[in-house]
Amino acid sequence: MHRRFMFLLTAVVMVAGCDSDVLDPVSHDPAPAIMPPPVFSGEMDAYPAVAARAAAVQALLDGAFSFLQPLPVQEWTGAFDEAVLHAVVLRTCDLDGCDAGILASHTSGGSSTSSSIRLDADAEHFIVNWRPNELELASPGTYRLSVAVAGLELGFVNVQLFANAGSLRNATTGEIVALVENSTLPVRFTVRRNPLVTAWLAAGNGSTAGDIADALVDEFGSDAADVALILAISGFSAGDVAEVLRLRFGLTAAQAVAVLVDAGVVMDSNDAAGGLAAGGYGIGEIAAVLLDVFGVTAAEAVALLQDIGAPAFDIAAALVTTFGEDVEAAGALLRDAGFDAESVFNALYRVGTDIMEDPADFALRLAVATMRGLGYSFDSFKGALHGFAQEHLIDALGLSGYAMSDIVPFVLNLFDVTAAQLMDRAAAWGIPLPDIAGALLDAGAAVEDVVAGAIAAYDATATAVGEFLMDAGLTALEVGIAVMDGFGQTIDEMAATLQALGYDADAVFGAMYDALTTILDNPPEFALNLTLAFMKGTGNALSSFSNALRDRVGEWTDEYLVEALGVTGFGLADILDLTIRVLGMTTERVVDLLDKRGIPASDILRALDEIGIDPTDVLGSMRAVFGFTAEQMAEVMAQVGLRLEKYADRFVAVYGVTEEFAARAFRRAGYLITEVGDWAWARAGHVADRAAAILRFAEFTAEDVADYLVNRVGRTADVAFTALKNAGYTAAQTARAIYTKTSTSLITIAGWLKTRFSLGLEATLDILHDLGASLAVMVVVAFDLFGAGLDAAVEILVNYGFTVAEIIAAWP
Repeated sequence: MHRRFMFLLTAVVMVAGCDSDVLDPVSHDPAPAIMPPPVFSGEMDAYPAVAARAAAVQALLDGAFSFLQPLPVQEWTGAFDEAVLHAVVLRTCDLDGCDAGILASHTSGGSSTSSSIRLDADAEHFIVNWRPNELELASPGTYRLSVAVAGLELGFVNVQLFANAGSLRNATTGEIVALVENSTLPVRFTVRRNPLVTAWLAAGNGSTAGDIADALVDEFGSDAADVALILAISGFSAGDVAEVLRLRFGLTAAQAVAVLVDAGVVMDSNDAAGGLAAGGYGIGEIAAVLLDVFGVTAAEAVALLQDIGAPAFDIAAALVTTFGEDVEAAGALLRDAGFDAESVFNALYRVGTDIMEDPADFALRLAVATMRGLGYSFDSFKGALHGFAQEHLIDALGLSGYAMSDIVPFVLNLFDVTAAQLMDRAAAWGIPLPDIAGALLDAGAAVEDVVAGAIAAYDATATAVGEFLMDAGLTALEVGIAVMDGFGQTIDEMAATLQALGYDADAVFGAMYDALTTILDNPPEFALNLTLAFMKGTGNALSSFSNALRDRVGEWTDEYLVEALGVTGFGLADILDLTIRVLGMTTERVVDLLDKRGIPASDILRALDEIGIDPTDVLGSMRAVFGFTAEQMAEVMAQVGLRLEKYADRFVAVYGVTEEFAARAFRRAGYLITEVGDWAWARAGHVADRAAAILRFAEFTAEDVADYLVNRVGRTADVAFTALKNAGYTAAQTARAIYTKTSTSLITIAGWLKTRFSLGLEATLDILHDLGASLAVMVVVAFDLFGAGLDAAVEILVNYGFTVAEIIAAWP
């Protein structure tokens, strides 16, 4: 052998597919490296299922490759595959393999030289001259020569370089091909027709999985499992492989998933769902696989099917037919998975019609009711209801339990249905009248149409109609007119209905009056009279609808309002309170209008006092309208029973009279000493002399005044005696008043007469005698108070019918 080709062939490492007992013990890696063809979208490590198939790759490549002499030769099978020339590469790498990097590559491209891979068709092999010195490889050193097709490594051999032949002779490893560095190694190898190599190249050239599968079956007779494995190794997805299994081999989903698992492209239920779906299998078939093969729950199946883009209906159908769920449970699972309400509804409806073969009306009713049971608002799926027949949809909605306030606007806008027709249906469904009526009104139905429908469909009473109109927010007038028109009521019947409905008196008055004037076109005066009469007749206090009167007061003159109030029977006090306090008329104006109606002054005065009008205003208005003098005013006050403590001061101010004159007017009008006295006492500042003077001018007797001072205001008899004397009462009047109204003794009184009236003995004894004094008292007064002698005393006392002997006997 020529020295240039001298090498040591003591051991060789061959292709993947060689038995493990002939693998190079130095490489420690019997599995060939697999580089991804263009069909892959990422790096090889992104396909763990493929990378884990190294043993399968080695088995598939068995007999597909062999080095030829001068390199060790392996057995091969099959026809020579010269078509791989364009894709075959001889790579020079470190001993650790080409994964660490390629030092040099030889291909068939470029100029046809000995350093290019060439085809020897007759000898059925490829050849390339490998010159380490041209590759600038360091020596000594060990390198790996690897043959790959489109990145798929078919086999390799390890070569150790030596600097010279002497070194070569001294090599003792016996484990590698030895070569002097300046030598040329002719590398010959053959590649045989092989299903994996064929598929790998086809995938790299853009062939579809189906085309490759056809080629594998037609040329190599590959079965479904082999095709699936080869396609998987060639980088095709589980969906691509599943489609081939379905179309080329006619496998069911269950059969396909078993093959996909064996091929390593399906690891779990998620892979299975995605792969089968991409392969064109139906959702029902996929669901059956998920349940039967992977044992997933219904909820897990929903999530898996949703991830592969299955529509809500297909998932619902699978839940019902495969997992045995009922319609409501299927809807709940779809809801919990996040499907929108319209999708859930459509799925439920189609399950009813397509799967359960229910009639359309029943399926629709069940779907709508189920949506409500699942907690969906009507608005969330009403868009899916368009297109259903009226006769099916209206009944389905009405019986679903959704609020009429949600259903009615939708139905009215969707169908040409009148309020009366809808109310008739609602009555048949058992919907309460307020629910359907309120919903219709909120949806814009005409009030008169709703009222007519309530009467026709529900045989509703006026009160029932009024109640739902009130709840809908109609005003009392609107309710009243609607009830009046709907039931043919009279105006007072309308008002009575409003009252029965609980409207306050203001609202009832306003509705009745406005109806009379604006609806029935009556004059304001007539409307006022009739309305007031109704309010009075039904027991409404004037104050209860005073706001309504105030709001409309500009529509009537003062005269007519007061007249109307009077003739309709309202109390005088109520009229005065309304006109003065609520409507703001002056007291004088109202008193004048009442006087013109012939109302007695006493009645007016009594009513003014009853409602608490300011006394000055009362007295001034009465004086201005009736022209009363002070005496006349006092008489009317007494007749009515006005309290002086409230009015007397104002009386003085209004009439400009003195306290004395006012007190006399009160006395003459019939007020008692207690009433006049209390006022006078207060006006006198609790000074007895001043109070007594006022009361004397008022023509009260001395006894009255004494009694008042002593027994009412608690003054002593001494103070009262002086007050009476200073007020101008005579000595006799004063003495009698003190004696009869107090417990003062006649002797004390005699002393006061002497000192305060400066009376002599005879004048004093005359007063005492008139008061019924005894001889003993008179003797004491004469002797002790006046120091009179017996002769002088006898001369006076005998005049009162006493005998001399009696006088002498009594004399001290």
